[in-house]
Formats: sequence, C-alpha cells, structure tokens
Amino acid sequence: MLTVAALFMLEERKLEYRLAFSSSESKLAIFSPVSS
Repeated sequence: MLTVAALFMLEERKLEYRLAFSSSESKLAIFSPVSS
C-alpha cells in the first residue's frame, strides 16, 4: 500500500512539474520573441 501511495504522489508531482514547465514555457514565448 505504501508503494501505491508513493506512486500516486509521484504522478501528482509530475503533473505539477508539467504545469509549471508549460506555464514557464509560455512565459518564455511571450517575453522572448525569437524567430523560430
């Protein structure tokens, strides 16, 4: 049961990181207009 909880927490943290990364990515796209 402990492993299940740990996996759940890991997934939650991954989602958090993904949200933070996507938000920072969009901020970068807004603040640094680079010709791609």
